[in-house]
Amino acid sequence: MGIKCNKKPVITVVAVVWCIWQLYLGFFGVWAPMEQRPIHVAFALILTFLTKPASKKLDPEKLYIDQIVGIILSVVFAVYMYTHAMALSLNIGMYTQFEVILGAIVLLLVIEGCRRLTGIGLITIGIVFVVVY
Repeated sequence: MGIKCNKKPVITVVAVVWCIWQLYLGFFGVWAPMEQRPIHVAFALILTFLTKPASKKLDPEKLYIDQIVGIILSVVFAVYMYTHAMALSLNIGMYTQFEVILGAIVLLLVIEGCRRLTGIGLITIGIVFVVVY
């Protein structure tokens, strides 16, 4: 069961903020990759979860619980990575249990987002590479 709401203004604001942030980084800002990448991934995941429901059979105008959870987890990931970027880069290979779990959750979010956007083909290739690696 989803909530009928007008998501278009939120989608527009998120997309415009992402665009402005990318332009800022391109022209003025030089951020460390460990700070920049999680924000980029979070914006992409937020837009994916806002625009694509889990199934094509679901109403795209409604907001479902899985979309809300995906958005919240994406924001948690980006905030944690941004605020702990220095510690993570200094402690390479010595991650906490929370960081490992967060990494697994983000991997699942990216796989789910990719499935929603491209279908099962690209996901299969990605999973094969993750398993082989």
